[in-house]
Amino acid sequence: MNLKILLTTVAVVLAGFTLHAQDTAFKMRIKLTGHTASLEAVAYSPDGKLIASAGWDNNIQIYRADTPGLGNLEKKFTGHAGGITCLAWSRDGKYIASGSKDFTARVWDVATGRLFFMTTDHKQSITNVSFDPKSKFLMTSSLDGTIRMYDILEQANNVKPRFVPYSGPVNSYVTAIDGKTIYVAGNKTVIEQISFRAVVSRSLAGHSDRVNSVALSPDGKFLVSGSNDKTVIIWDLASGTALKKLTGHVWKVNSVSWSSDGKYVVSTGNEGETLVWDVESGKSIAKLKALGYNARNAVFNPSLTQIAVATMMEVTNHGVVLYSTPLKKAVPAPKTPKPVVTGGKPATAGSRPASTGTTKPR
Repeated sequence: MNLKILLTTVAVVLAGFTLHAQDTAFKMRIKLTGHTASLEAVAYSPDGKLIASAGWDNNIQIYRADTPGLGNLEKKFTGHAGGITCLAWSRDGKYIASGSKDFTARVWDVATGRLFFMTTDHKQSITNVSFDPKSKFLMTSSLDGTIRMYDILEQANNVKPRFVPYSGPVNSYVTAIDGKTIYVAGNKTVIEQISFRAVVSRSLAGHSDRVNSVALSPDGKFLVSGSNDKTVIIWDLASGTALKKLTGHVWKVNSVSWSSDGKYVVSTGNEGETLVWDVESGKSIAKLKALGYNARNAVFNPSLTQIAVATMMEVTNHGVVLYSTPLKKAVPAPKTPKPVVTGGKPATAGSRPASTGTTKPR
């Protein structure tokens, strides 16, 4: 082999990034180091300035995600007695929630580092945590088969438990945009739409093995899911039908997540690869190989300029891998002003509403 080619190949392997024809513009930018064990979860703050990571060392670490200071460790939260499986920021950015294999879910005040809320109601590992849009309520799910709700601002309201029982372990869930129903992924091939009274109203069938992760599109019209069957499916929630089945992973899909404009999906697999999908075409536009194996979670930053990957490492000094992307969040077209009505007739005619820029799967 030519020496120059050999050295180039070694450099790429050492960088932990496998080049593919479609993803040469996606580049590994930095590794956020400091964890002492493999990672399970990663999440950007709503403004994109901070990034939180957590995993098997039981710690939450918060880094600068913008420049200058990219990668600087800002805060570290400790207290969990087991591996941390999931993270979520409140919409106002004041709090971050964590769920753990120690059966607890916790809410931290980001500014002070204070433990703001904790629940010990679950009987098995926590699998997902989320806040409501007003940052008042926390929802949690667990392998114990329950989805629970807590008032974190008026904690005296939690004396009476509020929970939704499910028919088996809950791997992932998402609340519909109307706030009335929940889409649940359990140890089943279907995703079930249930009410807060645990009544199943619909099943989304299309996977052939257990569903591990679900996520709602920003406009609330579509769902994406990842499964042990190695596929990602885009669902139309109005009809309950599978619009696209995305193939490319060679092992089970661990996580799925939308871009903030709804045009892209990022998924992670047990083989260690992170795939970026164009929703409209259904094609993979990037295949990113992290520094380890078994990619557990990946998310876009709000502006779509970065992708953060939490992965399991084969060596010490674990951390989140950040990739830069060639993508940019689309700016919605300005709305057409309503015509001024004079004398019962519009002052202008023939105008049409401007497009919202929302991409719909075909």
